[in-house]
Amino acid sequence: MIRCQKKVCLDDNTDRISDLPRNVIDNILRYLSIDDLVKTSILSRKWRYMWASVPQLEFDNDFFLTCECVEGIESSSIITEILLLHSGPLHKFTVHFSSEDFISVENVCINKWILFLSRKGVKVLELENLQEKPYQIPSHIFSCHDLTHIHLSNFELPPVLNFCGFKSLVDLHLFDIIFKSGVLESLVSGCPILVKLTVSYCSGYERIYVSSPALKSLHIEDDKVIKSICLKQAQNLTSLTLLADGPGDNIDRDWVTDLLKDLSKLKRISLGTGYIEILSPGVGINLPVLLKDVKHLELNGVKLIEARELLFIGYVLESSSNLEELVIKNNSEDVETQLIFRDFDCANFIKLQTVNITVKTLYEPALDFIRFVLASSPALEILTFKVDFGLSDAAKLLSISSDLLRMERASPRARVKLLHDVLIK
Repeated sequence: MIRCQKKVCLDDNTDRISDLPRNVIDNILRYLSIDDLVKTSILSRKWRYMWASVPQLEFDNDFFLTCECVEGIESSSIITEILLLHSGPLHKFTVHFSSEDFISVENVCINKWILFLSRKGVKVLELENLQEKPYQIPSHIFSCHDLTHIHLSNFELPPVLNFCGFKSLVDLHLFDIIFKSGVLESLVSGCPILVKLTVSYCSGYERIYVSSPALKSLHIEDDKVIKSICLKQAQNLTSLTLLADGPGDNIDRDWVTDLLKDLSKLKRISLGTGYIEILSPGVGINLPVLLKDVKHLELNGVKLIEARELLFIGYVLESSSNLEELVIKNNSEDVETQLIFRDFDCANFIKLQTVNITVKTLYEPALDFIRFVLASSPALEILTFKVDFGLSDAAKLLSISSDLLRMERASPRARVKLLHDVLIK
């Protein structure tokens, strides 16, 4: 027993980490920041270039802040030097351009990085430009044939001749991108196994054409409803998000209903104000068929004071016989109107388990809706109600809490949670 204890003490002096398999060491290093990652080079001679073969590099806001604190150091030069020293494959590369000194960097730096990555078998590329000026993405990006995930923010995307597509791409996230004519359609059509497509607040296009039988998630977000979305061979789409603050000018609402008619496997739907306003007059469309398999429904910017939109909500809920989660966000602060929810058929609420409702200061219409949901949902587990005023309105909060406690509940397990923003003055 004494000899065993002595042996343990001797083993504790050995370098256990350095003797780990290289894939285990790489897995540890991938969780370090770029600063700490490079610092490992001073641990020992064996560790001097250990960091240089880590298959992923991330340059986040902390990295740029550190560079700003060192006089005479340019963040772009450090990134370039690290890339030049890197050996082995580089599967993931992430940069968030958030430093003020990056304003002076011209596209030549980004060109060098993308050209380097195109030769390193990069699979995940995330470039987020948080500054006002958009950069033009280098054409070398179209030579990164092994890409599986692309996340671009605040760039100009020029057309490229003889683009053969990203044959391995499964996730394409585009935010605040300026497209040249036809680039978006060409880009998407060149991704035959694309599973997730996100296009948010981009410009240079009016319509979206997608032909991808593998596509499962489509997220379109903009200030206004776009002209149209055409999906071909999108029979496997299960999640659809259409967000817009307004309906736009001269929008033909028929394309929205036609789009929904072709999506029979949808499990998640999220609609914004603009699309809700377009669909609200047309509650006569065959929603029971369209929404029969939907389990998650989110309605953003709903005006709980307008009878037209409330009728739409009620009809949607009647049609969603397998609905399990409901999210409603109300942006209205206008004069309230009333609608009698008991006129709706609540027989289809048998599977509803989770409800989240968010309002600003006009909460009375939401309470009527909550009363209706609680009394009609035998499987409900939790309902969360968030209001946009703080402790300064303690009397209102107490009144709301009392009303919620007195409401009849069809589910004995139903819990109601009241949340509010705490205003610090």
